[in-house]
Amino acid sequence: MRKGTEEADIPAGSAFRTFLPRATYPVRVGSFKFDDTELRDNDIVRVYDVLLGYSDCLMATDEILRNILIQPEFQKEMGTAELHYLLGKYCAEWERKAGLKDVSVLAAAYRAGV
Repeated sequence: MRKGTEEADIPAGSAFRTFLPRATYPVRVGSFKFDDTELRDNDIVRVYDVLLGYSDCLMATDEILRNILIQPEFQKEMGTAELHYLLGKYCAEWERKAGLKDVSVLAAAYRAGV
C-alpha cells in the first residue's frame, strides 16, 4: 500500500491479521493436513494453513469486532469499502494506543486512504 500498488499477496488466514495485530493474538503457521478434531480438542482452530487459539484469539477477536460494529457510525447500510475504511480507523487507533505501527492491514489501508 505504501508503494502505491493496487494488489497485495495476502496468505490464507489473513482476515485475522488484517484486523488485529499478531502481537496481541498470535497466529501460527500450520498445515491443511493437520487433524481438525485434535486441534479443536486443544482449543485451536485452523484456517487452511493458519492456526489460531479458539478461545483466546478467534472468540476474543469476534467480541472486539461485535463491540465495534454496534457503534453509531456502523448503523447504516454501507458497502464493504466503507466498512473496511471504518474498521481501519478503529485498528489504527488500537495500534496508536499500543505503540505499534503497520501490524494491521486495515489500519495501514485507512492511513493510506485506500
